Amino acid sequence: MRGQSRTCRVHMPVPCTQIKCLTGLVDAKVVNTVAKSKPTSFDEWILRVMGPGIADVFMRPYNFK
Repeated sequence: MRGQSRTCRVHMPVPCTQIKCLTGLVDAKVVNTVAKSKPTSFDEWILRVMGPGIADVFMRPYNFK
């Protein structure tokens, strides 16, 4: 990782993964904006805020054992 920022990992070699992450993020923003209740778990919060793409690629692997 020399010369690369460790905080930004959106650069991925597989374009379909990038598209999944970005479209999921947009969809999650819409869902979170119109949601009438708060998330009931951390996993639900991840999905509502970041979408399924980022959840599957980044958040779940690093936050759940």
